[in-house]
Amino acid sequence: AGTGNVVLVLSKNKARLSVTIAVEVPAHQISDSEQVEKARQALAAAGILRPAEGTDSSVNVMVQAMIGPAASDVSVEVAVSGNAQIAADGAITYGSSSVTGPVTFRLTKNSASVLVSVEVAVPAHLVSNAISCTALGMVRNDARAGQKNMALLGKAVRGGQRVLVDGVYYLKSPDQTRLAEGVIDLTGMTADAEFKLENGNPLFNIANQVNVHISNIKFTQMGTGVRYILAFAPNCLCDQVIIEGNSFVGPIRLMEFEGSTTINPAVHAFGMREMRFVDNTVENASYSFMRLDDMPFDEIYLEDNTVTNFDYTFFSSGISNGITYEDEMFEAKKLLVVRNNQVKCDDSWWGNPNNTNYYCFALFEGIDCIYEDNHVEGLKYSSGSGSGAAVYDAYLSCENLIYVGNTWKNILNFNPGKENNTLLKSKGGPDGSVTRHYEANHYIIEESYIKMCSAQLAKKYSQDPSVRLAQDLSASWIDFISLTTRCSTYEILDNTIDVYDLRLPMSSIFVEQMNLSGNQIKCKKIGGILLPYRVASNIDYGKKTHTVSN
Repeated sequence: AGTGNVVLVLSKNKARLSVTIAVEVPAHQISDSEQVEKARQALAAAGILRPAEGTDSSVNVMVQAMIGPAASDVSVEVAVSGNAQIAADGAITYGSSSVTGPVTFRLTKNSASVLVSVEVAVPAHLVSNAISCTALGMVRNDARAGQKNMALLGKAVRGGQRVLVDGVYYLKSPDQTRLAEGVIDLTGMTADAEFKLENGNPLFNIANQVNVHISNIKFTQMGTGVRYILAFAPNCLCDQVIIEGNSFVGPIRLMEFEGSTTINPAVHAFGMREMRFVDNTVENASYSFMRLDDMPFDEIYLEDNTVTNFDYTFFSSGISNGITYEDEMFEAKKLLVVRNNQVKCDDSWWGNPNNTNYYCFALFEGIDCIYEDNHVEGLKYSSGSGSGAAVYDAYLSCENLIYVGNTWKNILNFNPGKENNTLLKSKGGPDGSVTRHYEANHYIIEESYIKMCSAQLAKKYSQDPSVRLAQDLSASWIDFISLTTRCSTYEILDNTIDVYDLRLPMSSIFVEQMNLSGNQIKCKKIGGILLPYRVASNIDYGKKTHTVSN
């Protein structure tokens, strides 16, 4: 608001009169729509809602308090709940295990209204059998107590207790007897909650029917060998594995589940119903971090994680070639969501898989994949000879793929004889029913990055830098697309491709309908065919179109 004097001049013909009056201008009255929009922005910016038992009993009240400073008098109610622990009236139920799922809220002021969907992570009920590491008798900050600490921790877990980590504890020589029909529930309760791992045996061997919830703990591998945390039996079945808010440092494999290749997953249930790896940080994981090959599952979520330096395949959910129940295994792997992960390898970090392995952030073979808003940068490889490892951001051989809003940056195999280094790597799936949707992605290879890597390689192999640079520029090509199955629809829309040397396909691919529209392609070198499709004799193309535009 503002107040001040205004001089008015009144005149008629030659007569004039000046009059001074006081004027008070009120502050701008924010409209109902503006207040609702401010409330929406505040809720969207909050990220995942994490109610706490004993503090929060209603998500409506939580959200009301959250948006209060931004927008007054905006009412909140649940419109749709996709979380089993959130009732239609907003009431929160804390059950036997944590549940994360979407809730759509309606924000209203008078006639203005908007719907906002957010994830709500409801933790498990705080049961009376929770016990701290101190109360168990574990010894803090003592490397000599690693074996004692592990024995006490293992005993508590086998007894069904929820363990609250209240400091830094060394763990050594875990019992390798497999767990069955229980819960592994480990929660950090202090800011310094940490387990320091001292040898290579898995912390927990899981036989069957064990749910897992691990949150807010730092895991540090003190040695140089890989340390496993969870190892699952090949025919194990788990309903829920939740890993959230943790930090992992050093050569750690979080999960190892090599599923049985002799069991028909369409007949006998094994694998995981649900797995969530959310809001974690991982540093210097020099081995595959999550290996879940030949493992059926209903849904897996990798969301909001930060990864700095890894080797081999960070997350692997592949299928062994030629197994008896290969088709059934493909059908049994239902949904993978990879969203909003920040992945970067330092300039000095080089992948070190052998020439027959993959070097990528995610590998998936199954039905549906949603891969969106991820940033993967700096994966680089050189073995000096041969084709070298296959290097991608993600290898997604699924039936239906949505790949939207991602950044693919400086991901290169520098071997002169390389064969598998591709932007759009989603080659496989059921013949004829495959769909692909790539939209609003950024693909970048910087010439300055090639030169930096080349200088490192010249020093490593004792080569003349100019000779080495010429070799590395020649090897810095990238394939555009990889597809080996017949695809019903393939859409490549509004993407930006800014690379040094782009190789479009040299031979045709089976795509019934293809749409390449609104893309920007910039490169120093390019070769191949932009729309390399072929027709099949058994397909009616009468109503099918191929589009190249804008």
